Amino acid sequence: SGTARTNMAVAKRIQGIVTGHARDGVTVSMTGFSPTSNDLGRIENSDAERSESIGLPVALVVLIVALGSVIAGVLPLIAAGAGLLCAFGAITALSTGLTFDSMLVVVATMIGTGIGIDYSLFIIARIREEMDRRAVVDRRQHAEIADAVGVGIATAGRTIAISGLILMIAMCSLMFVDSPVFHEITIGIIATVLCVLLVALTLVPAIIAVLGPWLTRLSVRGLLPKRRRGAADANTDRPWRRWAYLVMRRPIVF
Repeated sequence: SGTARTNMAVAKRIQGIVTGHARDGVTVSMTGFSPTSNDLGRIENSDAERSESIGLPVALVVLIVALGSVIAGVLPLIAAGAGLLCAFGAITALSTGLTFDSMLVVVATMIGTGIGIDYSLFIIARIREEMDRRAVVDRRQHAEIADAVGVGIATAGRTIAISGLILMIAMCSLMFVDSPVFHEITIGIIATVLCVLLVALTLVPAIIAVLGPWLTRLSVRGLLPKRRRGAADANTDRPWRRWAYLVMRRPIVF
C-alpha cells in the first residue's frame, strides 16, 4: 500500500510537469495505472462535491420543514458530518495496512450522509416526542430531559442499532466477490456505518440533552400552511393507522 501511494504521488508530480508543456494544437498527457487513478480520484471528488452542494441544501430544507424548526433540522446534518469525520479518520488509520480504492470516498460519503441523517432523525423525533409528553419547557428540568433522552435511546436507539448491524452484516456478503476493490469497499463501509451509528447513539442525544426545549427554537411552523383539523384529518390518518396495526398483528408474515 505504501508503494502504491508513493507511485501515485510521483505520478502526480510528473503529471503537473508534463501537462505544463502543452501548446496550441498539442496535448501532452500521461497514462498508466497511477496517473489514471489520480485522474479518476480527482473527477470523483469533483463530482461528489457538486452533488453534495445540491443535495445537502435540499436535505436541510426538507428536514427543517419535517421537524418544524431550524435547530432540529440542522442537527441531523451536523451528526452526519461528525460521523463522516470519524469514518474518514478510521479509514485513514486502516490505510496504513490496507489499500483503498479512491471510489471508497464517494461511496462512504453517500452512504454515511444518508444513514447519518436517517438515524439522527429517528433519535430526534423520538426524544422530542418524549419531551412533549413530559411537558419539558425549561432547560433546568434536568430529570425530565434525562428521562426523555433515556427512553428515546432505549427505543429508537435500539432500532437504529439493529438497522446498522443488519447493514454491516449485509455488506459482508461482498467479501465473497473475488475482487480486492469489493473487499476494500466492504471494510470502508462497515467502518463508516459503525462510526455514524456511534455518533447517532452518543453525540446526538448529548446535544439534545444540552439543548432541551431549545431544540424547537427558530420554529417554522408559523410559515407553513395550517392543516384543518376535523373529519378530514381523521379520514387521512385512519388508513395509515389500520396499516400499522395490521403489520404489528402479523409481524412474522410481513
